[in-house]
Amino acid sequence: MQSRIARRVFDLIYPLFFYYIMYYCLQVLFASFLIDSFGSLFCLLLAAICCIPFQIFFYRRAIVIRNTRWPIGKEWLECIFWIVAIVGIGAGCNVLVSHMPLQDISQGYDSSTAILRDGSIMIRILTNAIAVPILEEVIYRGIICGQIEAWGSVGSMAYKKPDKPAMTYVVFAVLCSAILFGALHFNVVQFLYAGIMGIFLGIAYVRTHRLWVVILAHGCTNLLVILMTLS
Repeated sequence: MQSRIARRVFDLIYPLFFYYIMYYCLQVLFASFLIDSFGSLFCLLLAAICCIPFQIFFYRRAIVIRNTRWPIGKEWLECIFWIVAIVGIGAGCNVLVSHMPLQDISQGYDSSTAILRDGSIMIRILTNAIAVPILEEVIYRGIICGQIEAWGSVGSMAYKKPDKPAMTYVVFAVLCSAILFGALHFNVVQFLYAGIMGIFLGIAYVRTHRLWVVILAHGCTNLLVILMTLS
């Protein structure tokens, strides 16, 4: 029993640890050669692109409840609902958080924002609306949320006949992935924003078990925020 629990914890932690080390080491590496010519956001884009295949590999090996078939009938409405709802919530949270006085006490917020805006509109879209959402959703919703949720289901992981996971595991999966998602932004403002968004992205994931839904919702949210902040 203890070995099984240890294995589960290891399967949960090592992709996150690998991501954190590889992602930030690659950013430093690319920055040492390219930052003067292309900017810091371009270096972040390259790092994300390099990390994505590894995290997809980890996700495909993970024990999670998967829904690999295309939606049919009302399932399309549910998927569209979650995408539109999350984009709306994300836009609202962005406006709210940007006007909060927490920005004054969050030392890392200004530097993080400067990096995310350090590039042309095309680089910002490729990074913040495509590459980063793919990478983060595979990790936080697919690997973290998906595996914790699956701990509560002892039956088949095929979506055709999954055991319904205990609600305790589902809630813990959503909250754990959201907290980690917020915490690894390393500043108070983005912790609040990403944490709130992480909760809704987690709910959408456990409701649909379709990774593309949360990737698209995350990407469209970031795209809208980019367009809102153009000046």
